[in-house]
Amino acid sequence: MTRTYDLWGPACSSVFFCLSVLLLNHRLYRSRLVPRWIPVWALLAVVPYLADALLAVLGPSVPPAVRAALVVPLALNEMALALRLLVRGFAAPEAPHTARATAPGPEGRPVGSTP
Repeated sequence: MTRTYDLWGPACSSVFFCLSVLLLNHRLYRSRLVPRWIPVWALLAVVPYLADALLAVLGPSVPPAVRAALVVPLALNEMALALRLLVRGFAAPEAPHTARATAPGPEGRPVGSTP
């Protein structure tokens, strides 16, 4: 049982990590809460990370330097995202109701104002 986990455990965990990276960064890209270059970088960097996970299970013995090179882009992206959120936080999305509230209503007064 331990031998099976040693063979498949880390690689399977990496596959699920890649799935979470795809979901998170797709949502970050669509919502524009962070600069778009950060989620794009992650969506590109997840491919070599996934290749590393698949090589660990299916492929031949790969030198550690090659495996490290496949993982580094996503690791740097995770650190860049964390640093960006610590320093600047999320960008405040524009509330859709604020633009509608200042538009004039049928009587010529702003919507929500009292006569």
